[in-house]
Amino acid sequence: MRLRAVVSETCPKHMPELDLALNTGLRLGELFGLVWENVNRARRVLTVPRTKNGETRHVPLNGPALAALAELRKRDDETGPVIRNADGGALTGPLGLSPPLEMQRFGNSLGIASATPLPAA
Repeated sequence: MRLRAVVSETCPKHMPELDLALNTGLRLGELFGLVWENVNRARRVLTVPRTKNGETRHVPLNGPALAALAELRKRDDETGPVIRNADGGALTGPLGLSPPLEMQRFGNSLGIASATPLPAA
């Protein structure tokens, strides 16, 4: 997979985030809004308390997703956001850009046009 190779080469510290995304199918907002309190490693499930449809969703965790969470767990105290910015806070982009815009800018900087988010339905 080209995206995995590019991320591994250009910013390997973000491989756990990519692995978590690929192995759970979380939407960007769900991924960046995930908090440790909604991760149950013992039961191998994470909970999205409110999807874009307003429903609760339970997402099973496979081995690679659990491994990614274990790597992310090493970065903090297991409270608050799972994915954090460099200062340890909730993830927002430069100038407060939303996660989808950040992903678009990131993909464009790597020359990957498919990283552009789809228009809202």
